[in-house]
Amino acid sequence: MNHDDKFSPAPDDPVMEDPLAPLFRHASARLRPPPGIEGEIRATVRNEWQQLINRRRRQRRSVAFGLAASILLAVTAVLMRPPAGLPEDPPQLARIARQSGNIFMRRLGQPEADSKRLAQQGLAAGQVVHTSPDARLALNWFTGASLRLNENSELVLLSGQAIELTRGQLYVDAGTDRGTSDANLPIEIRTRAGVVRHLGTQYITAVDPEGTTVTVREGRVSVALAQSETFAKAGEQLRVSAQGRTERLPVPVYGELWRWAESITPALELDGLSAWSFVQWAGRETGRRVVFDSDATESLARETLLRGTVDQQPLRALGLILQTSDLDHTTSGGEILIRQRSEAR
Repeated sequence: MNHDDKFSPAPDDPVMEDPLAPLFRHASARLRPPPGIEGEIRATVRNEWQQLINRRRRQRRSVAFGLAASILLAVTAVLMRPPAGLPEDPPQLARIARQSGNIFMRRLGQPEADSKRLAQQGLAAGQVVHTSPDARLALNWFTGASLRLNENSELVLLSGQAIELTRGQLYVDAGTDRGTSDANLPIEIRTRAGVVRHLGTQYITAVDPEGTTVTVREGRVSVALAQSETFAKAGEQLRVSAQGRTERLPVPVYGELWRWAESITPALELDGLSAWSFVQWAGRETGRRVVFDSDATESLARETLLRGTVDQQPLRALGLILQTSDLDHTTSGGEILIRQRSEAR
């Protein structure tokens, strides 16, 4: 017995009889079309049927493709999403304060040949910057510190507290007078010789094939070596050779040694600043002590307000700006003497 026989109605079952059967019993047979016309009809019907099948297949493929594309987009979005707890973009650590010459930047891990000319104003963790010959760069660190990179130097930004100097010279001024709560956060400078940490404010770290040199203008700096830790204070230069030998020398805190860092000093806004504050800035940027020839001269400096922007090396700016006031200056060794102009007395 066929599996479907139990569902087939009996031929004489009046209930299950087709309701159109009486009509067909009274209808006469239709005439068949001529053989030629019948072939055309069959071909037309078959063509329409084939087109209908093709349209349904295209619709099914379109639905399947759309579903696959949606799944692909969803998977791509999941794969590209940063891990939980990590920021989508690395935090910005520094902004360009001043630059001269050709500066280049690349991502950490990329070869130097892939470096591109620096065209952005901010730098983030995981970026590497290097200067070409006759090029220098000044950065405003997020803590308020000033970082300056000499020519032929390379700096790797690792994090907010760690950077790596792979070659060249880096000047750091992390003075607490920068007006930020983070100004005292130490910056680790990693070198081949060890890790340099400041306990004061102004110093130069230099790396070359012969070793690492730390020169301190103000405060103290510690250098953590492989087996020990040593310190250098203001007016000292600590040299660590590639073989690990250390040498300590006295150095001036002003003059030629510091000239390159002064040449890339960030611009200073003068509007509302007193002449007293301005000359103190010039003294700090050049490592010189400011002296007033009298109390009256110091009072005049505190009362004199300045305007404009300083975008010159500090000593040159000192001469230009004081020309617009009743104050004058002379520089001798490590001292800047401020006095009143003779015609103003």
